Amino acid sequence: MRILAIGLGGAGSRIVDTLHRHDRKSGLPCVEGIVIDIDPNLLRSLVSLPEHARMFFPSVGRARPERVVNAEEVFSQVMREDMAGIDAVLICAGLGGKMVDAAPSLIHECRRSFPDPVFALAVLPCIEEGPCIQAKAADDLEMLERLVDGVILFDNETWRGRMSQPSAPQGLRGFLPEQIASRFLEPETPGGVYAELNENIARRISLLLRAGELDQDGVESAQTVLDAGEVLNTITGMGICAIGYAVEKLPDQQLTRFFKSNFKPKPKPVVMESDDQYQKASRVVDLAKKAVYQEISVPCDLTGAEKALVLVAGPSSAISLKGFQTVQRWMDQSIGGLEVRAGDYPITRSSFIGVIVILSGLSNIPRVDQIKAVRDRYRKQCEEARLQGEER
Repeated sequence: MRILAIGLGGAGSRIVDTLHRHDRKSGLPCVEGIVIDIDPNLLRSLVSLPEHARMFFPSVGRARPERVVNAEEVFSQVMREDMAGIDAVLICAGLGGKMVDAAPSLIHECRRSFPDPVFALAVLPCIEEGPCIQAKAADDLEMLERLVDGVILFDNETWRGRMSQPSAPQGLRGFLPEQIASRFLEPETPGGVYAELNENIARRISLLLRAGELDQDGVESAQTVLDAGEVLNTITGMGICAIGYAVEKLPDQQLTRFFKSNFKPKPKPVVMESDDQYQKASRVVDLAKKAVYQEISVPCDLTGAEKALVLVAGPSSAISLKGFQTVQRWMDQSIGGLEVRAGDYPITRSSFIGVIVILSGLSNIPRVDQIKAVRDRYRKQCEEARLQGEER
């Protein structure tokens, strides 16, 4: 699936830059990127996007970003690039910041320029950023929900705690043959938790975009292919969406065979095959549960989802059809809606297997409820302060 990614402000620009870096290592580009900011230092700090894709709009005095950013100029620059075959537009922004205020004019101009769906990839602020930022984030989220075809939500507060703990390696490295992986990825960029969060976002989006797209050596034909239309259908018109992704390193098969042949009596072939199939199925199911309950982009209620999509990626020998079908049935029985899409993404010579899950049409997201509650208290406090000032 091919997308145009537009980054707004510091958070959005860094996400698009990271996504572009992952994309250009692939050898099969799926992302055209452009970033917009009023801070020239931020734009200079980016490492992947070409200079012409970094648009600087100088701000005079206290001019608001929506008055500074010229949407027509942005899309005039966009249309100079090869936009043939674009399936969707993804606007990336940190909620609660200033630059997200320029989103409405950009989305309006985007609708005029492209017939494709427009999505937002939005990041919730941390609690420590204060009630003012969180209150604005609640307003920004409601604004985006009205204007775009779907909002993919990530929560900084949730992931900041997770990032501080060691975890299994994630992403496309390990999924791909070394000759492909070396073009795909670089070591994670320094920069602390937020840089790590951007890497985490880019891994999820990159894998999702490339499912069924790679046609190089080391990539097999999927039994159940998920094409761009199915991914788009899962998100379009469904409000807030979350993406979960869990991955596990597979045991070394040669070493396993060595120990089985030298230190254990050979079991009957039927029993060994049954045990092996059981382990494969259990691994897929466990990863799916981890993706939903532990590695989700924003914690949410599974039963409140209207649609779901499941993608199992890894070597075909490790992708269990039984596990795949079990996860599909579990999703079908658990979500509030009726649509569950599922597919596999087999890649040979891989040492990892992973499961990516999209939940869309979410109606119960505790962090969203939390920032809305903070907004209500903050507005009340501001109103009380205003009335006290008038009384004086």
